Amino acid sequence: MQVFIITEVLVPQLEDFESSTVVMFQFILMSLIQPSISAILCSCQLFLLLIPTFTQKVETFNENVSNYIEYVDQLAQKTEQEKARAMGFRNIISSEMERRNRRKLELEEEIVD
Repeated sequence: MQVFIITEVLVPQLEDFESSTVVMFQFILMSLIQPSISAILCSCQLFLLLIPTFTQKVETFNENVSNYIEYVDQLAQKTEQEKARAMGFRNIISSEMERRNRRKLELEEEIVD
């Protein structure tokens, strides 16, 4: 509808045909885009309203991930400590078994003598 008005305005400027077509094209484009611009503006305004909520959710998510990573690191440290402790106990038990075996052999030798 607006296209017809624009073409009527631009047709008398035929001596400058290239610029008039460009201007006509720009006006046609603007008139065709105009209804969707308001929809885009509404979408942008809605998006701008949602940005703080979205950023808060992202920040909360980052905090949760950081807390989870911290917790997993603490569990890993405890696991490593318990693993080292278990290896220490295993070494103690192993040395105690060797000591008892030696003591048993010594006692058997004394009995034989």
